[in-house]
Amino acid sequence: IGDAKEAADIKPFRRADLGSVSEAAAAKAALAGVDIRGKTVALDYSVARHVIKYHGAAAVEGTRERAMTGRHLMDAHHYFNTASHIRRSGEGRDGMPRLEAEGRDENGDRIRVIVDVSSKRLALVTMLNPTDGGRKSAKAARSRK
Repeated sequence: IGDAKEAADIKPFRRADLGSVSEAAAAKAALAGVDIRGKTVALDYSVARHVIKYHGAAAVEGTRERAMTGRHLMDAHHYFNTASHIRRSGEGRDGMPRLEAEGRDENGDRIRVIVDVSSKRLALVTMLNPTDGGRKSAKAARSRK
């Protein structure tokens, strides 16, 4: 999955635990009223396909949004743990608390990681590069195809 450029490159898998939540990230989430100490960040197959399909190279071509890759997915826990801020963003699947973390990748580009918080783990919902107008532009580009 690390070198995935499009959704078809991702072979089925059950779930991948990407890494543990850092103390710093847990402290930021606690300020938002959510306890995530001792949890791991997990990636499901359907989410991996979603991220590459809707935020990968083919989806963002001709837009201001930067493409998400398989490598970004594999590093989602790192981006979450090093986020400059973490905020609660409503409820996710089955009423779970949803958190949105935003920081920078190794190139200095913004990365947003969105997770649902279960009793055992943080389930990755999506991740994207939220450039100004990028998301709307990517949606508009998809509708023109």
